Amino acid sequence: MAPLDAAFSHAIYDAAVRRWLTINHLLSSVSNVDRRRLEPTVHAALLCGAAQILFMDRVPAYAAINEAVELVKRVASRGAAGLVNAALRRVAEHIAPDQGAPAQGDPATTAPGGLLPQDAIPLDDGRMLRLTRPLLP
Repeated sequence: MAPLDAAFSHAIYDAAVRRWLTINHLLSSVSNVDRRRLEPTVHAALLCGAAQILFMDRVPAYAAINEAVELVKRVASRGAAGLVNAALRRVAEHIAPDQGAPAQGDPATTAPGGLLPQDAIPLDDGRMLRLTRPLLP
């Protein structure tokens, strides 16, 4: 594998593992995916595709979705590929178009009691990824 491809693969893996619970929660919130019934490779494709959509600004959502679907077509069934396509499209649809959110901890973005709002995912650089509606606990 070329060094750039290896670095990109590692970045996807890192984002998926570090944000595993958030990604699974969002997938369950926006689709009827029961990850306990999925083949491990299909679940991995969902995790990696969603990680790219949510946490990798330079990867267009359509590219992440396409790659995940093509992978699942090769290793699983066409039905599973359709499920991955639908679930990842729903994740992408729930990202708010305006991402100029203030930094974490700003009184305008913090709920009473210092809790984070249910429509934002904190990012490593202090920004928040805004969602179109409250999906987080």
